[in-house]
Amino acid sequence: MMLLVVTRPDSSQILANLIRACVRLDQKVSCFFTNDGVLALDNKTVLDAVQSTEEATVCMESWRTFMGEAACPVQEGSQTHHSRLVAEATAIVSL
Repeated sequence: MMLLVVTRPDSSQILANLIRACVRLDQKVSCFFTNDGVLALDNKTVLDAVQSTEEATVCMESWRTFMGEAACPVQEGSQTHHSRLVAEATAIVSL
């Protein structure tokens, strides 16, 4: 499984393209959103692509910091979730 760690909102286009490429190649992919990378989830292209991932988790502390009380469109988690995903990953790309 390839883990895409999203830490910057300006990586939205790259993120969506990487997810679509992984899906085309039958490569399992998961995403973890943290810091202001959670703002990437405000992009419809990213949200559409994320639906194809094995797992998409957002750091709930980062979500609340940058998005307030808005409903989160993916699973909320913590850095513990991030650690589990890192342990399961065969490759990690930080965006």
